[in-house]
Amino acid sequence: MSDATDIPILLDADTGYGNFNNARRLVTKLEQRGVAGACIEDKLFPKTNSLLDGRAQPLADIDEFCAKIKACKGTECFPFFPLGWVLVTHFTCKGGNFLKKLSVVLCRWEYYKIIWFYQLG
Repeated sequence: MSDATDIPILLDADTGYGNFNNARRLVTKLEQRGVAGACIEDKLFPKTNSLLDGRAQPLADIDEFCAKIKACKGTECFPFFPLGWVLVTHFTCKGGNFLKKLSVVLCRWEYYKIIWFYQLG
């Protein structure tokens, strides 16, 4: 796709395809192919399909996902965009008790933003 267009490409990277080492390798390979960024979810790998039998998608451990964020942001060296390589973190709080799930998402975001903004600069 990057050969066919000049617009930035944002890849849906599910959970980063494993642990922080897999996420780091993913960023390296995507940059080599000219992809501008990826969206990763804070769910366990391998991700289950929530559309089958109403299965839940368990969340990854907060420390594990923080390690993925660090690995992804620490690996980037994309020179083509002034803001650098883009990493989007995806949270889910659908179904069930919305307010309870929203509070979980906001709590997890507090950890992730500390890693993103304060430890990575």
